[in-house]
Amino acid sequence: MFHYLKALLGILFCSNPKPTNQISHPVTTVFTLESLWNNFESRTWEYRFLKDGPNHFDLRLLNWIGSMDRSGYTREKCLRFLIANFISGDENRILLRLADWVPKVQVLARWWILGNFGSLPIESIYANQALILFLGGKPHLREDPGLIEITSNLLERTRSIDLQNFEKFSNKFRRFLYTLSLSGDGYLRKWILNDSDPFNRLLLLNWVEIVDLSENEIQKIKKEKLLIVRHKFYLKLFNSNIKPTKGDLQNLVLDRNQSLRGFARFHLQKLYQEDAYEIYQSRHDEKFYYIADYGRKEDSEHFLEGIRVGSESTKYNCLKALVSSAPERILELDLRPLIFKSGKYQSILIEVLPKFLPVEGIEALRPAFEASSQNGILSYLWMLKRKSFWVFIDEALDVLISNPCAFKISNRIINKICESKSVYERISERIRARINNKINKLREGPPNQYGEFPKLLEFILKTATPENGTPKKISGI
Repeated sequence: MFHYLKALLGILFCSNPKPTNQISHPVTTVFTLESLWNNFESRTWEYRFLKDGPNHFDLRLLNWIGSMDRSGYTREKCLRFLIANFISGDENRILLRLADWVPKVQVLARWWILGNFGSLPIESIYANQALILFLGGKPHLREDPGLIEITSNLLERTRSIDLQNFEKFSNKFRRFLYTLSLSGDGYLRKWILNDSDPFNRLLLLNWVEIVDLSENEIQKIKKEKLLIVRHKFYLKLFNSNIKPTKGDLQNLVLDRNQSLRGFARFHLQKLYQEDAYEIYQSRHDEKFYYIADYGRKEDSEHFLEGIRVGSESTKYNCLKALVSSAPERILELDLRPLIFKSGKYQSILIEVLPKFLPVEGIEALRPAFEASSQNGILSYLWMLKRKSFWVFIDEALDVLISNPCAFKISNRIINKICESKSVYERISERIRARINNKINKLREGPPNQYGEFPKLLEFILKTATPENGTPKKISGI
């Protein structure tokens, strides 16, 4: 309930009402100049209670708080105080009021900006970057004289500072300044290619036509490490109906990024009728293994070699190619090192191994999966489920029983079981007895830990096809 309503009700109904200026108000927020510095959206009623409270309160901080009061009258009063008693740092609250929705407050802030922003030290600009970005993002301020003064002054300042001091601005603020400059005289364009944030180089491609890029800019963009910049350049090249040279495409098909290689292969074939496969085959370095992009079965021996001796990216690309072209040959590999690589390797193995390994072979890999990561046991269980639903249930219950407090793992296992919509697999009496025994152990745990889950498992077992019966669909799991 609002504090001022509480106070009003107290005055109306208490036999000995307190004067308004003595109302006690529990201020729950701890205010400091630092906490308010980048606080642009908050509104509060705290000013009146702090002002009229019995304890002395810092007058400057009080007016900082009042400058974001819900009352436009209070904001105006506090803004006038800050302007009349200006101390370095108060510009933070004054600039903010340019975005005020009360015209009198906004006009007051604009008047101060027009007369004083240009005299602020560069340290103030560094400190108020977030605030200036906030103002610059307000659509209704784009034509405001106050914001125009801020942006034009910022561009003027950049002409008198060097690259080292310019880099002291944040990535977002430099991007803001680059955008202002590119829409004007482009003075800052000279620094974009050397900016520490490669995403800022996208601005050059967004604002400058391909034909207007200098040869130096084009060469640097072609060598840019960030994929999105290089990709954007070549897309813009084609959209501008400019045909890349054969040499450019031949270099691009050797790019470290697979999607960009594919982009270049397509256009090399279309424009110059050259197959990049021959380029890869002629290589005597690791780029030879880019033949994996084609995924041809006759290259499976090379894929095996790439998985064994290649770099991380080569191993992964060759593994994907092997699985798509000759998946049965995956059994020629030592699988344990691949299991320890990462989740993306495991996701491939989960898909392919159940097709070529018996249940016993999959079970032999369990220690490797468990040791690979905290959730390795889940990867193992999901793989086992693809081979045998009933063995999966049997071993999944072992995990639930042995790890009763591992709630995240338990919930994922239970959800995996519940999401199974149909089962056609026979169940042996031995597995049935084991699962029944484990269901009883689940019930021995804390009450309601598993809810209706044990009953669901019993229903699955009841309707399951015995090992000597005709397989039938179990639905409604």
